[in-house]
Amino acid sequence: IYIFGGDSGINSGGRPIRNVRVYNPTTNNWYEATPLRSPIAKCAAGIFRDGIILAGGSDRERQLVSDTVFRGIINPSNPLEIQWDTVGRYPGARIARLSAATVNLGIVFTGGDSNFSSTYKNKAYLCVLDTFSYRIKEWFPLPNMTYRRSNMGPSLATNGYDSVWAIGGYINGVQLPYNERLFIQEIPDGISGFERQIPSAFLLHQNYPNPFNPRTSITFTLKNAGLVTMKIYNIVGQEVSTLINERRDIGNYTETLDATKFSSGVYFYRITVRAENGTVSSETKKMVLLK
Repeated sequence: IYIFGGDSGINSGGRPIRNVRVYNPTTNNWYEATPLRSPIAKCAAGIFRDGIILAGGSDRERQLVSDTVFRGIINPSNPLEIQWDTVGRYPGARIARLSAATVNLGIVFTGGDSNFSSTYKNKAYLCVLDTFSYRIKEWFPLPNMTYRRSNMGPSLATNGYDSVWAIGGYINGVQLPYNERLFIQEIPDGISGFERQIPSAFLLHQNYPNPFNPRTSITFTLKNAGLVTMKIYNIVGQEVSTLINERRDIGNYTETLDATKFSSGVYFYRITVRAENGTVSSETKKMVLLK
C-alpha cells in the first residue's frame, strides 16, 4: 500500500509534503520510499503493475492547483525505490481532490475540483499505459458522471477491472450520498492509436508483490507459441512445484502462485518455452516468501 504526499497538519495549518510511505501487511510496518519531486497534497494516484501515475493536487491550501502528471517506476527488486519523472498535463484543467482506480488498461481518474470552491468536475479519464514502459499512450475521456463531485472516497475497480465505482464525495460543501458506476469494458476498440501489438520478445517479469505471503503474481510474454513449463525451486535447487506445463499461444500472461504450503525463504521460478519453430528459451528469477 502506497501513500503519496499529503498535508503535515490540519486545514490551513499544514504544509504539503513530499513523503511517500509504503505499508507492508506481511510485516505490519510502514516504510519511507523515494519522495516525490515536489511537495503536493490532494492529488490522486494509481499503480499499474510497477508503474505509478500521479495527477493533480496543490502545493498549499487553496492556492496553485496543479495539472502536472508524474510517473513513478517501482524497482521490482526493492519496492521502496521509485524513479520519478514528469510526463505531461492532466487533460482539461488544473485539478485537485480527485480520485483514481487501476483497471485493465491503465488508471481511471474521476471528479475533483479546480479552485477549491465551485468548479466541481463530473469528468472521468482513462490514462492508457504501455504494458512494459508505463509510458502514457493516451488520455481517453469516459462518459461524464451524473454528479459533479470532489473529495470522493477511493475509487474501486470491479468485475475483472471492467468498471469503476465513484464513491460519495462533496459539492458546494454538501456531502453526496450517491455512488456511481462507470463501465469501461468497451474502451479498447475505440481508443485512437491503441494498438494490439504482437509481442516482439520473450520476457519474464519480476513477481509482484515481492516479498509475498502467501500469493504472488508472475507475468511473462511469449513471442512464439509452444510448450511452456514454469517450475518453482527452493534455495538448494529442489523442485517444489510445477505452476505451468502446457501449450500457450503468443501473448501476455499472468499466473498466480499460491505458496500456502511452502515454508518461508528464498525461492526461484524458472520458465522454459519450447517454441513450435524449434527454439528454446529459458529464464529464472528469485522471489522471497515471508510468513
